[in-house]
Amino acid sequence: MFDKIKDLMQLQGKLQELKKQLAASYADLEWFSGKMKMRINGNQEIIRLEIEPSLFSDIDLNNKLLRCINEAIQKSQSLAAKAAKEITGFTFPGL
Repeated sequence: MFDKIKDLMQLQGKLQELKKQLAASYADLEWFSGKMKMRINGNQEIIRLEIEPSLFSDIDLNNKLLRCINEAIQKSQSLAAKAAKEITGFTFPGL
């Protein structure tokens, strides 16, 4: 029983390390010939968003922005899955 508790504590430590690594992992993305740029970290937090003023006159800006954010989240999830596998040796569904 104590071995199981020890294993769980080790896993918890690995997951804490994973969280730190994810916060330090970034993906930089660009769309529309560089008119929209975003940096997202492995914790799926948007760190930077730059939009050229010329895009603000675009009627379809809302849809473009949603598409870009969703793509950035997918990239962040890939970073998280890779880091999780490296630290824990496991593949986590949904990451």
